[in-house]
Amino acid sequence: MENSAKKKRFPRLSLKIILTLFAVLIAVYIVMSAVFAIARATGFRFPEDREAIDVWVHFMVYAFPPILGLSIIALFAFALNYIVVARICRLEAATDEVAKGNFDIRVEVRGRDELSDLTESFNRMSAELKQNEYLSKEFIRNVSHEFKTPISAIRAYGELIETEAEGGIDPSTLKEYAHIIMKESDRLTLMSKSILQLSLLDSTTIIKKDDYFRPAEQIRDIFRLMQVAWSEKNITLDLRLEELTITSNAQLLYQVWQNLISNAIKFSNDYGTIRAELSRDEQGVFFTVADNGIGIKPEDQAKIFDHFFMADTSRNTEGSGLGLAIIKKVLSKIGGTVSVESEIGEGAMFCVRLAG
Repeated sequence: MENSAKKKRFPRLSLKIILTLFAVLIAVYIVMSAVFAIARATGFRFPEDREAIDVWVHFMVYAFPPILGLSIIALFAFALNYIVVARICRLEAATDEVAKGNFDIRVEVRGRDELSDLTESFNRMSAELKQNEYLSKEFIRNVSHEFKTPISAIRAYGELIETEAEGGIDPSTLKEYAHIIMKESDRLTLMSKSILQLSLLDSTTIIKKDDYFRPAEQIRDIFRLMQVAWSEKNITLDLRLEELTITSNAQLLYQVWQNLISNAIKFSNDYGTIRAELSRDEQGVFFTVADNGIGIKPEDQAKIFDHFFMADTSRNTEGSGLGLAIIKKVLSKIGGTVSVESEIGEGAMFCVRLAG
């Protein structure tokens, strides 16, 4: 945006206005030449008596220049209204419609000048706002639906405890109900935090990217913190981490590594292997984490970065469906991409690329 704003452009609109003025002058000259030509052809002669000559002189000196000037100004104003003012008025009216929430409005693009560029930008803005409005409504619907499920479960098991407490509830049953309530409460908490972070990322335009750090240290720390999780499943780790340094946002990238590693552990089979690799090539820095777990269906691979999408709900009951969406949003903010390769039964490999 900054480069395009500083880019010098040929002043097409200014040139069009100058050419319009020149065309008006030429038109007036042609009209006057035609009038004089017609006068000569019809044998018109200036009067010879002195009084009549004085009248003509006064007319040519005092009346003709203002009439000519006003004619030129009127013609130029008419042309300027068509070229500039009318188009600005249409943009102003369309802007008022957008301010009222009408994002379907479009303005016809006429010509090739700065106002045409502005009109095209307005139409793109309107289309983006409409898309954002749709995404916001869809996001709210998804939030309502996803919150409804754990809240309903918590209420249902709370009612069961209340009902069965009157006749004496079995301790093991009570423990089971309490476990479900706690699990659903944790899910609500995780979902709330994820939604808050997505909102913060959406509303933040300037992201700090001047941290100088070693991502390999972050990745090793995450594996140490999650040792209980991967040890319980007897997972073998294969870490190939290059000791490189990068300049970016350390906190946000830590969450990217954490979400990817957590998913790899969650979806790995018992006695499986997780391979994590960090290195640098000509295109920048890349990090891959691969498991040999259940894999992702081909039709789901394009959807896994969408809000609340869960490819395998049977093994993702504790998730929020927002982890990969947060990863994609973070990387779009700091200048990176994420992709996935997977085959059913063969596991999945996620690759993060960072420029520089």
